[in-house]
Amino acid sequence: ECGFCSSFDLKVGSHIVDAIPVEGVRIIEDGIRQCVGNGVFIKEIALTKDGEQMFFEFRFAESADETIIILARNITSRKRNEEAVRYNELKFRELFEQMPLGVTFNDFETGRFIDCNRSCSTS
Repeated sequence: ECGFCSSFDLKVGSHIVDAIPVEGVRIIEDGIRQCVGNGVFIKEIALTKDGEQMFFEFRFAESADETIIILARNITSRKRNEEAVRYNELKFRELFEQMPLGVTFNDFETGRFIDCNRSCSTS
């Protein structure tokens, strides 16, 4: 089952305008326009349903008979994981820079310094 369809109660025979938020319809219409004559168009979008933000990847492809095929994939968990990684990297960088002791990262194969914190460079 399509993650997009189940997320927005989209059933075979239903109209997309009745199932998803208006901003989503506009983005899909724009994707179709971008796809026509270009073959493929890929767009990541954020939509809100019942107060929850969800992320989707849409792939628009024009077939040989000029039919537009739209594939939608729910990428909410991937986006949330990416944000968590960015947040943790930021926290680590801040901790690394603020440590009162000098800390370095070295490449053990080459022996080269990769990075050092402020305390290391002022010692």
